[in-house]
Amino acid sequence: MAMSEDVLFRDAEVIQPPDELYADSKNRNIYGHVAAPRFIACAEDIWLAKQLEVVEEKEDNSDALNLRARADAAFRKKALDVLDHPAFLIFFAFATFWALFADDVVYVIKGSKGVDIPFAWISFIFMGIFSIEQCVRTYLDPPYACSFFWWIDIAGTGSMFNSILPIMIGCQVGSTASLGPLLLSRLGRIMRLFRVIRVVKVLQKCFKRKVESEEEGEKAKEAPPSAVGKRLNELIIKEVILMTLALMFISPNLSVDEEDRGREVTFRQLVSGFNYSSFPAQLASYEATGEEFSDSQLLHVKIDGKRAMHDFFWPRTLSEFPDCFMGQDDPAIGCPGNVSELRCSFLEKYTFQGHVVIWNNSIQQRQQALKNILLTVFLIAVLFVMFTGLSNDVTSLVVRPIESMVDIVHKLAQNPTLQLEGQSKSKYETEAVRVALAKIVGLMQLGFGGAGHEIISANLANSESAQLDLMIRGKKKECAYGFCDIRQFTDTVECLQDQVMLFTNSVSEIIHQACNDNKGEPNKNIGDAFLIVWRPKSMHDHTKIVDGALTSFRRCVREVASSQTLQLVTNVEAIHKKFGRDKYRTKIGFGLHFGWSVEGPVGSPKKIDCSYLSPEVKISDRLEAATKIYSSNILMSGQFYDLLSDHIKVGIRLIDHITLKGGHKPFRVYADDRSNLWLKMNPRLIEIYGAEAAYEQFSKTFHEGIDAFIKGDWPTAQQKLEGAADFCPEDTPTRLLMKEMKSRSIDPSIPTAPVDWKGYHDSDV
Repeated sequence: MAMSEDVLFRDAEVIQPPDELYADSKNRNIYGHVAAPRFIACAEDIWLAKQLEVVEEKEDNSDALNLRARADAAFRKKALDVLDHPAFLIFFAFATFWALFADDVVYVIKGSKGVDIPFAWISFIFMGIFSIEQCVRTYLDPPYACSFFWWIDIAGTGSMFNSILPIMIGCQVGSTASLGPLLLSRLGRIMRLFRVIRVVKVLQKCFKRKVESEEEGEKAKEAPPSAVGKRLNELIIKEVILMTLALMFISPNLSVDEEDRGREVTFRQLVSGFNYSSFPAQLASYEATGEEFSDSQLLHVKIDGKRAMHDFFWPRTLSEFPDCFMGQDDPAIGCPGNVSELRCSFLEKYTFQGHVVIWNNSIQQRQQALKNILLTVFLIAVLFVMFTGLSNDVTSLVVRPIESMVDIVHKLAQNPTLQLEGQSKSKYETEAVRVALAKIVGLMQLGFGGAGHEIISANLANSESAQLDLMIRGKKKECAYGFCDIRQFTDTVECLQDQVMLFTNSVSEIIHQACNDNKGEPNKNIGDAFLIVWRPKSMHDHTKIVDGALTSFRRCVREVASSQTLQLVTNVEAIHKKFGRDKYRTKIGFGLHFGWSVEGPVGSPKKIDCSYLSPEVKISDRLEAATKIYSSNILMSGQFYDLLSDHIKVGIRLIDHITLKGGHKPFRVYADDRSNLWLKMNPRLIEIYGAEAAYEQFSKTFHEGIDAFIKGDWPTAQQKLEGAADFCPEDTPTRLLMKEMKSRSIDPSIPTAPVDWKGYHDSDV
C-alpha cells in the first residue's frame, strides 16, 4: 500500500471544492481553489525498471518482426508479379507448346533420327525450367504449395520424361513395343492431358492479363478481383480437370480396344510350317499383305540365324551383311538402302522360336503423330472453351453481382451520400439481392441523414467484425440550422384523424424538396416539426449556405400557401367546424440560426439517431416558437443575418434584441417581411406613396425606432414606432416594442428606459 502521508486520488476527499465556495455563484472557477491531487500508484502496480526494459525490448522485437514480415510480403508480391509478367508468360507458353507438340512434330517433319537427341536436350532444358519455376513459386506463394494445381504442375512436368528417353537409353529396336500398344496408348493420353492442362493454364493467364489490361485502360481505378471470384474459378478448373481425368481412366474400361496382331500371328504360322520351296512365295505374300493393310514395310526376316528376304537370292547368309540388324543398340549399320535413317521407334520387331521379323512403321507413326497434333489442338480448344465459358457464366451470374455489391459497400464507406442507380426488375436472385441492397442503402441514408455519414462509413469500412460500432466520436461543425413547425397541429390531427399522415407527409415533401434543392439535409422529423441542416464544406461557403437556407424557407412559405394537395386534404367537414368554413390555412413557422454543434450518433444499440447536439441548435427552435409571438413566418438570428448576401437581405428587418428564456446572451432577431403573407400596409398610404415606396418608408421608420429603443432613447423610439404603425397598423413587432416600453417605464405616458438598461430585454421564448 501507499505511504500514510500520501493520499490516493481515488480515496481523496479534498478533490471537491469547499462547501462555502458554492455560496458564491458568481465564482466561475471554484475548482481553482482545490489543490492539484497527487496520483499515487499501489505497490502491486509498480513495475521494476528491468522488467520495463524487457517489455520494451519485446515491443521493439515485435516491431522489427512486423517490419520484416511486411518487407518479405512486399518482396514475394513483386517476385510473383515478375513471374506473371507478359514476357515470362509468353516464354512459358512457348515452352509448354514445345513440350506438347515436339514429339509429334519430329515424326511429321520426316527428319532424320539425328534430330532426336537435340530435341530431347531441349525438352530436358524446358523440363528443368518448369521445375525451377515451380520451386520458386512454391516459395513465393505458400498457399500454392501442395495444392491441387501444385500436383497438376508436377504431373505435367513429369509427363515430359518420355521426351528425354533418347538421351538416357539410346536407340532400342522395338523398345516401345515391349510395353504393349494398349498400355502405351493409355499412358500417352494421360501424359498428354497433363501437358494440355498446363497449356490451358498458361493461355488463361495470358487471356486474363489481356482482359485486365483492357479494363484498366477503360477504368484506371478498377476494384481488384474478389476472393470469391478467384475461388470459384479455381474450383471450376479443378472440377473440369478431375472430370476429364476420370473420363480418361474410366472410358477405356468401358470399351474394348482392338490390337492388330495379324502380322505377328501370320509370322508364327509362316515359320511353323517352314518349307524351303514355297517360303519365298509365302514371304512375298506376307510382305504384300502387311504393307496393304497396315501401311508398313518389311525390312528384315531372319530364319535360323540367316537372313531371308524374297527379293534376295535364297538362301543368303548373314555373313554378307554381318552388322545388319545384329545389335539391338544400332540395328541399321550395314543394312541396304536408307535403313540407317530410320528411328528405332519406327521399327517393330517380332520374335518366335529364334526367328525374327522387323517391320518399318514410319508411315503409320507419322499418320498417328498428325492425328495426335489435331487431337491435342482440339482438346486444348475444348478445355479452354469449357474453362472460359463456365468461368464467364459464373462471373456474370454470381461473381459480378457479388463484386458489384461489395463495390457498393466500399463506395458507401467512402461516400455515404452516394446515390445508387435505379434498378430494373431483377431476373436472378443475385440481382434481386443487389436491388434489395440498393433499397436498404436508400432507407439507411434516409434514416440517418447527413449526420449519420460518419457512422455509416465507419461500420461499412470495417468488414472484419459483424458487430455494429456505435461509439463514433462526434465532430464539431459550424452549420446553419432551420427549424419548422406546423401551426395548430394538435387541432388538425383531431380533425383529420387517419388522414393526418397524408397531410404531414405532404408538408414534409414540400419542405424537404425545397431544402434539398438548396443543399440542405433533413435531420429530424418530429411529427409536426422538422430540423434541416446546411453544412458548409469550408468557411468560404458560409454565405452560400445561409443564402440557400433562407431561399429554401421562402420557397416553402409560397408552396405551402399554394399547395392544392394541402387544400384538398384539409377540405373536410371536421376542419370547417373547428376553424370555420374556408378559413383554415396551413401555416408553418420557420426559425434560422448559424452556429456550432457536435455531429454524431446518439442512443444505444437498441435505437440510435444521428443528430446535432448544441445549445445553438436549440436557438433555431426558440426562434421558430417566437414566430407565433411576432406574427412572422420566418425569424432568424443576428449570426445568421450577418452572413447573408446583400441582395438576399432585402426585405429583412431587425425586430427585437432579446435574451432567450434561461439564457444570458442577447440575440438580435430579424424577420423576413418578404415571406410575411399577413403583413398589411395602410391602403391610404399605399395610394400616396405606392406599395414599394410605402414599405421602404415603413421599414426605414421602424429601423429608426428600434435603433432608438436599443440605445435607450425611448421617447424617440415611441415616436418612430408610432409612425411605423401608421404605415402598417397590424405589424406585431411594432406593437410589442411599444408594449415593452410602456410596461417598463415609470410613467406609461412618457416612455423612459430603465437605469440599468443594457440594450436588450428578457423574453418568454
